[in-house]
Amino acid sequence: MWVSKDAGENWETTKFWETYSNGTMAFAVHASSPNVVIACTFGSGANKLYRSEDYGQTWTETGPEIYSANVHVEKIIPSIKTTGVFYLLGNNFTSHDGVLYESVDEGKTWAKTAFTSNNKAVIDICADKNDNLFIVAANAIPAADLKFTGMVFSGFLYKSADGGSSWNSAVNLNICPSP
Repeated sequence: MWVSKDAGENWETTKFWETYSNGTMAFAVHASSPNVVIACTFGSGANKLYRSEDYGQTWTETGPEIYSANVHVEKIIPSIKTTGVFYLLGNNFTSHDGVLYESVDEGKTWAKTAFTSNNKAVIDICADKNDNLFIVAANAIPAADLKFTGMVFSGFLYKSADGGSSWNSAVNLNICPSP
């Protein structure tokens, strides 16, 4: 993991790799607090969440309620509009449901939101400038070596206009990859 404190002019390595060498799955930096970094690891150290307040030089573990609930982290994003807010999207291995967690204190604590994908795998999340959240979920995630010719995968786009308190299915998606 590399960090720039001057808008990309200069870069330096962080101590994340020295300490947590399993691999980084997802990470996020909030624009209003660029010194705060949230990162998720995978591998022999399991799926764990860490937080740094000094551009990634030192790290503390956070979010034990997420990985103790058997949630595999897919993506972490900051709110564009609200200072200190992060969202973490994941798939629960036990219930096979997509879940969303929110942190309102720069990643120190996390709370599960009202989102549920109804036993569909979640794939991606984004937020717009007004803090509308969008989540993409699919009925199945294909294996990397599967041939896609002639197959159609169905999915769903969910939207929240209130920071994750309530959700609507915005559109059904039919994805037919080209051969």
